Amino acid sequence: SKMSRAMKYTVWLPGTYDESKTYPFLYLLHGYGDNNNAWVDQGQLVAKMKDYLQKGGVEMIVVMPDGLVSFYTSPWEEYFHEELIPKVEADFHCNGKRAVAGLSMGGYGTLYNVLNHPDKFTYGYAMSPATSYGSVSLEELVKAQEDPSVFPGITLESGTQDFVVSISSVKEFADMLGENGVACELIERDGAHDW
Repeated sequence: SKMSRAMKYTVWLPGTYDESKTYPFLYLLHGYGDNNNAWVDQGQLVAKMKDYLQKGGVEMIVVMPDGLVSFYTSPWEEYFHEELIPKVEADFHCNGKRAVAGLSMGGYGTLYNVLNHPDKFTYGYAMSPATSYGSVSLEELVKAQEDPSVFPGITLESGTQDFVVSISSVKEFADMLGENGVACELIERDGAHDW
């Protein structure tokens, strides 16, 4: 592995999963200090997906990788694109459509991946996202792209009582995207930096 270690990941399949069919994939990224089971253990993923499908939602495969404390940048990024994505999409039959979503550190990973690999994803959904990390500038990734229409749809969602990742930093990030011609939806709602 690019990570020089065994890497875990968790896959959720719809109850009607049929290996003769292909499916869209959602890569769901956890926050700092969590692991590949966080969305199942704390995020109530199984109940939420069942509810979503009962309401007529799209059948999809949800892949929850272990992001360690990488912020989903290099070398994790290479592992994700060169090892994990090809493996799970062959194993569980991706139809070529993939979205990425995550919270906090995983929100940063969502933004980093859609801005750095815009051709790979159909959508990015960043919840309470960290918008800066280390030496990697998300703004530079945006400005390096001459044609902002190549970016997939992006939603930023943040709680008004979030003091870990301030809503003002998320609003500033949304403004920066808009100023650079990147379409973005901003959802503000009641809530803090928790599940």
